[in-house]
Amino acid sequence: MAFMFRLLTLYLLLSFPLLFVAQVNHWEMVVSDNGSWKYCIPNANTPTNWTSPGFDDSGWLSGPGGFGFGDNDDNTLIANTSISVFHRKSFTISDTSLLIKMMFAMDYDDGFIAYLNGTVIAYRNLDLASSWNSFASASHEAVMFSGGQPDKFIFSKAQLTTLLVEGTNTLCVQTHNNSLNSNDLTSRAFLMVGIEDTTQTYSPTPGWFTPPVDLFESNLPIVVVNTNFVSIPDEPKIDAVMGIINNPNPVV
Repeated sequence: MAFMFRLLTLYLLLSFPLLFVAQVNHWEMVVSDNGSWKYCIPNANTPTNWTSPGFDDSGWLSGPGGFGFGDNDDNTLIANTSISVFHRKSFTISDTSLLIKMMFAMDYDDGFIAYLNGTVIAYRNLDLASSWNSFASASHEAVMFSGGQPDKFIFSKAQLTTLLVEGTNTLCVQTHNNSLNSNDLTSRAFLMVGIEDTTQTYSPTPGWFTPPVDLFESNLPIVVVNTNFVSIPDEPKIDAVMGIINNPNPVV
């Protein structure tokens, strides 16, 4: 069994070339939760294209994030009767070719949808068709004010080519409560990028940030052998189930 497994591994190594990709040198923050954002408490007259990069938000209020009430984690307080809050932040990317990875992080109460240049990049406890007065489908407490970690969403270099552009980009977030009589609401959004070289262009990452582990990426099929925790000796043979995970179009 051990000999056959080594033979199969050798065959795969010879048959499928490895695909090496650039690694992240360091991470920087391009959008901070406590930076200056444009925001509004939406209503039935709020334009549906508010997530578009070209949307004119000059009539919206300006304030530092995060947004909400209760929990003492809000730099901009909104009315405690608010069902939802919409906020937008424009930022500049000088050279997309140097970006290897991206992380969006969100601390929220109770549900949110995040958009980057008009494209949904993350959501929790909300349907993508949710209107301004929709309630979140579940309760979710903010955690950063008590030392917890925000939810994190990682994007590859290939995904970044369709999400970010050189020049001005726009991050939009809508956050909703799960009931009208809730005693808290939180919306705190962050955007970090992994940079290929030592160039220092944006802002340092926040203290809570830990770089995600860069996993080895290749187009080599993955061989999975399940022996139900039994060791594989040279002899005698044992029963096992083997499968091959083939990814012909790897995202790098």
